[in-house]
Amino acid sequence: MYLINRLCLKRFILFIVLFSFIFVLPLAAQSEDWFYGKKIKSIKFSGLHYVSRSDVSGVTKGFLGKEFSDEVYFELLSRIGALDYFESFDTSISPSNEKYEAVEIVFTVIENPIIANVEFVGNKKITKTDLLARMKMKEKDIFSEAELEKEVLNLNEYYLSKGYTNVHITTIWEKTEHNEIKVKYIINEGVATSIRSIKFEGNQIISDKTLLGTMKLKAKSLFTKGAFQEAKLEADKQAILTYYLNRGYIDADIIDVIREDAIDDKGNSVVDLTFVLTEGYQYSFAGVKFEGNYLFSSEYLGSKFKMNIGDIFNYTKFNEYLSNMSDAYYENGYLTTAIVPEPYKDDDLRQISYLIHINEQSRSHVESISVIGNKKTKDKVILREVPIEPGDVFSRSKLMNGMKNLYNLQYFSNIIPDVVPGSEEDLMNIVLNVEEKSTTSIEGGLTFTGISDPNSFPVSVFGTWKDSNFLGTGREISVTASLSFSDRSLGFSYSDDWLFDKPIGYSASVKGAWKTQTTLQKVYTPRGLDVTNYNMAYDQISVSIDNALGKRWYLDDMVLGISGGLSNTFLRNKYDTALKPVDPAISDYNNNWGLRNAVWVSASVDKRDNIYYPSTGWFAKQSFTWFGLLPKYENQFYLQADTIAEAYYTLFDIQMTEKWNFKTIFAYVGGLSMLRPKKDTTIASSNRLAIDGSIVGRGWDDIYSTKGDFMWTNSFELRIPVVPNIASAQFFLDAVALKDEKPSLANRLNMDDFYFSFGPGIRSLIQQLPLSIYLVNTFTMKGGKFSWGNGKNPEWKPVLAFTITNR
Repeated sequence: MYLINRLCLKRFILFIVLFSFIFVLPLAAQSEDWFYGKKIKSIKFSGLHYVSRSDVSGVTKGFLGKEFSDEVYFELLSRIGALDYFESFDTSISPSNEKYEAVEIVFTVIENPIIANVEFVGNKKITKTDLLARMKMKEKDIFSEAELEKEVLNLNEYYLSKGYTNVHITTIWEKTEHNEIKVKYIINEGVATSIRSIKFEGNQIISDKTLLGTMKLKAKSLFTKGAFQEAKLEADKQAILTYYLNRGYIDADIIDVIREDAIDDKGNSVVDLTFVLTEGYQYSFAGVKFEGNYLFSSEYLGSKFKMNIGDIFNYTKFNEYLSNMSDAYYENGYLTTAIVPEPYKDDDLRQISYLIHINEQSRSHVESISVIGNKKTKDKVILREVPIEPGDVFSRSKLMNGMKNLYNLQYFSNIIPDVVPGSEEDLMNIVLNVEEKSTTSIEGGLTFTGISDPNSFPVSVFGTWKDSNFLGTGREISVTASLSFSDRSLGFSYSDDWLFDKPIGYSASVKGAWKTQTTLQKVYTPRGLDVTNYNMAYDQISVSIDNALGKRWYLDDMVLGISGGLSNTFLRNKYDTALKPVDPAISDYNNNWGLRNAVWVSASVDKRDNIYYPSTGWFAKQSFTWFGLLPKYENQFYLQADTIAEAYYTLFDIQMTEKWNFKTIFAYVGGLSMLRPKKDTTIASSNRLAIDGSIVGRGWDDIYSTKGDFMWTNSFELRIPVVPNIASAQFFLDAVALKDEKPSLANRLNMDDFYFSFGPGIRSLIQQLPLSIYLVNTFTMKGGKFSWGNGKNPEWKPVLAFTITNR
C-alpha cells in the first residue's frame, strides 16, 4: 500500500509541475520571453551528492546548442524526470551574458535516497552472494522504485533459470531516520522442477534425436541437471521450427507442448514434455522480385541473394541475404526506408517466392552524438574514434568501425550504441553508452630474464606503473623498474595517439640501465688465437632516448599507417683492460662514453577485428632502420629491414552456455629480418640477429650465441578463449630459420637452418598483463632427420614470454 500511495503522489506532483510549465510559463513569457529562439549554452545541476555529473550530462549534451522552445524545454524536463534520480527538481532560466545572447538552465535537485542495506529472506538454495551478483541496484546506489521492480523480475528470471518454476518474490522497503533506504527481498523459492523426459509426436521426417539436438532444455541425466525453464521452452520451440524452416518445411508448426507435472519416487518435482508437431511439405526457392525501388536496380538488389532458384528454401539464409540487401539502403543513409518481404507459395509446385516491397525515404543525417557513462574518459577521446560527425549522412558501417576503434582502446568493458530519432523526421541522434574499466595498473614481482645473456641469473624483481588513459585524455604514461644481479634499469614512457586531436601518434621514452654481461674474448693459446671458447664479464651503463611520430588513415574497416622515429643511446662499458673482447662494439666504448643512433621508417596495413586478441583479419608491416648517423662518434653502420605478417581465422564458434562460446582461432604470425652493413664495414656480434628462446623461437634459449644476418620466423597457433577477455588456451608450432647471411642461389635456405618448437600454453588477454606461459619441446630436422632439441629425447620445459602486440 505504501508503494502505491507513493507512486500516486509522485505522479500527482509530476502532473502539477507539468501543468504549471504548460500554463504559467506562457503567461510569464508574454511579458518576458527573451529566451525563446536563443541557443542553450549550458545546463547545470545544483544539489548533486550521489549522482555523478556524467550520468546527467549524458542526457543534457544533446540539448546544448539547440534553440530554446517549449517543445525542447519539455523534452528536457521529461528526460531528466525519466532518469528517476530525483525526488524533485526546480529549474531557473537565465541569460549567459549581459547581452542576453544565449540561455543558461540550472536544475536545483533533491536526490532520491541511497540504499543503505539489502537483505534477503527465504533464500535457502541460492546464496546471497549469487543473488547480489545478478543485481544492478545495490548498496550505496540511488534508490528507484522502477529499478526495484526490474530487480524483482531479474531475480525471478534467475530462479527460473535454475528450475524453480514456482518462485515468488516480494519486496519491502523503508526509509531510515538518515533518509536512507533499507530493502528486504522476501523469497519463496518453492521446489525446483527437473525434466524427466522429452518426447515428440507427429515428426516422421526429422528424428527425435535430431530435434533434441536443437534444444537447450535437456532431460535430467548423470551429466545434466535437467532444470526446467519456461523461457528456454519458448526458445526451444523456435529452434525446432527454425530447423524445419531451414530445410524447406515452411508449414512446419508446433501445435502444442503437453506438460505433465508429477512427483517422482524421491519426492522431487518433475515434468514430462511432449512436443506435438506437424511437418508439412518441403519447398524450394523460386526467386525474388522488387517493388518500389528507384535508388537501386532490381539486378543489384537481387545480387545480394545468393540462393539459386530450385534450391531447398533456407529461412535463415534468406533473412541473412535480406539483411545484406537492406544494408544497401542503410549504409547509404536511407535509414527510414521500409523494406517488407511478402511470401508467395505455390502449393502445387511446392515453391516459395518473395515480392519485396520497398518504400524509399530520404537520407537520414546525424543530428548529434553523445556519450553516457564515461566518468573518467573525456567525451572528445571517445567521439574522435567514431568516423561520424553531426551533419553527416548516417552510416551503420562507420558506426560499427567506430565501435571497433573504441574496443581497441581497451578503456571500456562494454559499449552499447543507440540510434534514436532526432528533432526532425530525417535526423538521428547517436548515443554511446559506455562502461569503463580500469586503465591503471601497478605490477610487481619476479620475472625470468636472460634473453640478452642466457648465462646470467634468470630471475629479477620488477615493478611497473602504467595508465593507458591518463586523466581521461587518451594519453599513456608508464614507469618501469627492474632489479637483478646482472640488470638494473629505470624507464619512463609517454604516448599520444591523437596529437593535436588528429590521427597522429607521438611517443617518447627514456631508459637508464646498468648491466653486467658476458661476451667472447680473445685468448692466445699454444695453438693460436681462440675467439670462440672463452668468455669475459663487463659492465655497461646506458641511457636511451626514443622519439616516434606517425600518421593513420581510416579506410572503412582498414587502418593504414606510416611512422618514423629516432633512437639515441649513450653508453659506456667497463672491464679489465687486460682482457680483449672479440666484439669491437664493446671494446670501442671501454671507459669512454659513446653514442649509438638509429633512424627508422615504417608502413602498415591493419584489418584485424581487434588489436589485442584478434579472431579474424590480417596485419602487415614493413620497416627499415638505419644504424649509425655520426661517423666521428659511432662505429656501427648498417641497415635492418623487418617484415611482419599476421593472419587470423575463426575455425568454429559454438555457443555452449549463455555466456561462453567454444571458439577456436587459427593464427599465423611471421617475420622476416635482414641486416646489411655499410660497404667495407662489419656488424658487431652483439648487434646481429639471434633466437632468444622467449619471443623468438620459444624454448630455444641455449643457442643465443648463434648469430646471423638473416632470420625468418613463423608461428602457427590454435587459440581457444577460455575466459573471454581474460585468458586463452593455446597450442603453438614455431619454425625459425637463422642464417649467417641472406640466402642466395649459392647459399640456399633449407631445413638444416630451421629450429622448431611446439607445446601448449596459457596466454593472458589482459592488456595490463601481457604475459604467456608455455610448456615447450624443441626439435630440428638436420640432414632430413628428426632430432629432439637436446639430441636425446623429449624435454618439456616452462617458458615465460611477453606478448607483443604489433601496431
